[in-house]
Amino acid sequence: GWMKSMPLSERTVRTRTNRGLGMSPEQVLLWGRVVAGMSELEATLRTVASVSHEFGYEDASGFTRLCKQRLGQGPRLVARNGGTERVVAAWRQFFPDLPAD
Repeated sequence: GWMKSMPLSERTVRTRTNRGLGMSPEQVLLWGRVVAGMSELEATLRTVASVSHEFGYEDASGFTRLCKQRLGQGPRLVARNGGTERVVAAWRQFFPDLPAD
């Protein structure tokens, strides 16, 4: 996967993300995609489907499902009601040991 393109071994990447962030590299990537997608939805008039595809989802349903599971609303509503800030706040609820900004 994507970790093979990293200049570190997969084991080192896993160890560093687990120690530094308290989450797996996959969780970091997942949340990063959500934050990036929310930022794009907040800043543009693009569709959820178009943003979902750009940030690695095969279709809008995967992005929508993740938003509903983690944030309680679909991506368009989240973007209108706090967007990126709301995603970061939710991230901190799931990973309370994250270092402050």
